Amino acid sequence: MINIAGVDKFYNLKNVRKYIFKDLNFSVKSGDLIKITGPNGSGKTTLLRLLHKITLPEKGEVTYEPNLQPNKVSIVSQNQRSFFLNLSVMQNLQFFSDISGNLSGNSLSKIHEKLEIFGLLHKSNTQMSSLSSGQLKKISIIRSLLVRPKILLLDEVNSTLEESARKFISEYVVNELNGKFGTAVIWTTHYPNELNTNLFSDYIVKDNNLIKTN
Repeated sequence: MINIAGVDKFYNLKNVRKYIFKDLNFSVKSGDLIKITGPNGSGKTTLLRLLHKITLPEKGEVTYEPNLQPNKVSIVSQNQRSFFLNLSVMQNLQFFSDISGNLSGNSLSKIHEKLEIFGLLHKSNTQMSSLSSGQLKKISIIRSLLVRPKILLLDEVNSTLEESARKFISEYVVNELNGKFGTAVIWTTHYPNELNTNLFSDYIVKDNNLIKTN
């Protein structure tokens, strides 16, 4: 579905070229469940941004298969500042649902459904600025699901959540999204044991490349 071929990614810092990836080759196929580990600053977030085409490579290419529409690739980042903090949860989700093309009459019921699944239906009329960081993370996940993505990119999504919420989200992603609907999931974390399941293909970002470890 997504293919990365011969990609170099680097930044120029004080006239010094710092490579994040060199000659990176990687592919994501339908139904993949991939865990990517590595220390902070190793390039995990950059990889997701390349897959989402938010970031462009200096060399090589990132290509989508013809049947994969760009809006069917969703990303949940660590940056929660992309919401309208003076608006309510429901107003935010309705807005992002509309701009993604979900203009059908049942979009509101889908938002309600997702809020209930994530235990946040009672927060639907709450202003975004009053939510906790964990609640904001859950709303970010809900927003990413409104387009019914074929590929879901999760960047350290459990980092601000309590244990029960981490367990729920992990099980929901693995059993519901991937297991039931076949959504391909690429999940980055710097906690190697965070996703303790044999269902994941494990990779580590190391030496400016991506190395499969199982």
